[in-house]
Amino acid sequence: MILKILISVFTVIVLSQVYSNFRQRKLNFFWFIFWCSVWISVEAVALYPKLTVSFAKLLNIEFGINAVVSFSVITLFYLVFYLYLKIEEQKRKMSEYIRKQAIRENIKQNK
Repeated sequence: MILKILISVFTVIVLSQVYSNFRQRKLNFFWFIFWCSVWISVEAVALYPKLTVSFAKLLNIEFGINAVVSFSVITLFYLVFYLYLKIEEQKRKMSEYIRKQAIRENIKQNK
């Protein structure tokens, strides 16, 4: 019972952070919906653990916890992949910016 209360409080805190980040335009609509769905699912499983059994049956998996763990691992791999793409994009943008700054400095020094 205490664990359910702690998870509920934690979920409300995280959902408020997700909403706050969305309002500040740090999250786009897709990621807002994604994170809200994730945390509402966490809350639902915490309050109604038998949902995992229904989810497992839907996926033809024997135990509910196996379905939850499998889904979580797949989601985590996707998030790591997404973060990798964002990091690579930032590296590319930084390199481009640094090159432009170097060219500007070189032009100023040569004048």
